[in-house]
Amino acid sequence: PKNIHILHAWGHLEQKYGNVDLARDLWSQAYTLDPMNAYISHALSNLEKRLRNFDRAREVLQNVVQQKPTAAVCISLAELERQLGSPERAREILQDGLRRIVQSGEERGKMLLALAWLQEDAFSNT
Repeated sequence: PKNIHILHAWGHLEQKYGNVDLARDLWSQAYTLDPMNAYISHALSNLEKRLRNFDRAREVLQNVVQQKPTAAVCISLAELERQLGSPERAREILQDGLRRIVQSGEERGKMLLALAWLQEDAFSNT
């Protein structure tokens, strides 16, 4: 199929039933069709993180964050950077996302909560 929505849904179904390689293939096809789609990028990067392919997960997320950021994708990339030992980079991603994302108050709230959590978790001295 050449429809990203079908590929996205199909990938979730395959992942649910343990067909991780097929899910990755489907989401990779969808990503090739639309690399700026936040839903596809998020699904593919989460799978890559689960498979410990951190460089690929970062690449997919960074592409969207640089071109068409959403709260979910910025937070996911920040969480990945934090997990990989770069809390400063995680903070930069969230702060930049707050400046660039023009979305609902709910989306900004998610970003602020993520930033507050990171600040408490990685930078507090208590």
